[in-house]
Amino acid sequence: MLEIINQLPSHQSTQRIEDRDPESEQQRALKNRDVIDAEVREREQSTIDESGSNDDTMETLSTLAQASVAVKTIDLLGVILKNYYGSLKLDHKVNVSKEAVELAFRSLFSFVDLFVNQNGDALIDTLVEARREFETNVLQNSQKKSDKELESWARMFVFSIIRVLTRAIVKKVARAIGSIQLRPTLEQLVDENDSIGYRLVEVAVLLDTPSKIPRKEIKNLAGKLKNNAFGLQVLRDLAAQRVYRYPMEYDDKQWLASILGFSLTGQRIADLDKSRRLLASK
Repeated sequence: MLEIINQLPSHQSTQRIEDRDPESEQQRALKNRDVIDAEVREREQSTIDESGSNDDTMETLSTLAQASVAVKTIDLLGVILKNYYGSLKLDHKVNVSKEAVELAFRSLFSFVDLFVNQNGDALIDTLVEARREFETNVLQNSQKKSDKELESWARMFVFSIIRVLTRAIVKKVARAIGSIQLRPTLEQLVDENDSIGYRLVEVAVLLDTPSKIPRKEIKNLAGKLKNNAFGLQVLRDLAAQRVYRYPMEYDDKQWLASILGFSLTGQRIADLDKSRRLLASK
């Protein structure tokens, strides 16, 4: 799947780490999660009520319905793991965790297969036409893009959608199977299933805490992803969320920048300003 997605973008820009307050960022993330969950439930019902019975619509509904069931199942498997981690044997916990990860990626692959493999060209054409219509009705001639630029923009747009969806899936399953008590389970799970997908989940679990960043795991995975633009971007996104969610020393930010290619413009000044304000308040 990653090889196919890698054909979508025509360029990659440097990702910039912005100055954000971790506490405010956590509150914003929780609020957004509640809003998104409510919107997803509403749109699922709306799509079912308004859709016809043509084959394309039914196939789309089937994929979305399966994804919805998969998300709920992943949550349930996570509840089982965390509520019964003391009574379940290690092998059983590894099997449950594996089922959660496999289910997450099967759902992702189904979505990509439908919208990229089967209908990718049509989706690109639709986006190009919509953008061209917008430019014709709204923008000045000097602001309009060429056909080549429009296609490049559309491919980057699709790339961004799949990127956000992949990050969300990885984070979802990481939260389900990740905890301090389940760390031995995670280690055995990844040892037995040494693939990019499982390694991304492992790093997501380790980054979803205020403890030290997992330098070894990040460096090893970044090395495996050096020729995989899409996978590397997902890893960058996971690391960026860690920077925003929990306080982090500048040295750690600098290390992440050197390994993952972040831009830290203004970060040193922002961190120094925060230190001064903290000292002044004491």
